[in-house]
Amino acid sequence: MSCKKIKKQLLLFLDNELPEALHQEIQHHLAGCSSCSDHLKKVASIWECPADVETIEPSPWLWTELPRSYPHRKTGRIGLPVSGNR
Repeated sequence: MSCKKIKKQLLLFLDNELPEALHQEIQHHLAGCSSCSDHLKKVASIWECPADVETIEPSPWLWTELPRSYPHRKTGRIGLPVSGNR
């Protein structure tokens, strides 16, 4: 597998969300490729959340109150602006 393809899979690799065979293939590649190993270290340092970061839970009313704060906007199903009538 090419370095380009490996680098595209690194987030899934870090999250252990790849099929076992692909995970092992990437692991094998990383063992012999310093460029991809270095890239993995950089990605991991950004991707992994520090343990001391507080998780903030949104208000249970977020999705009912948020649309009210933009009454002049016409929105689609997921709250994105739409043009014209449906």
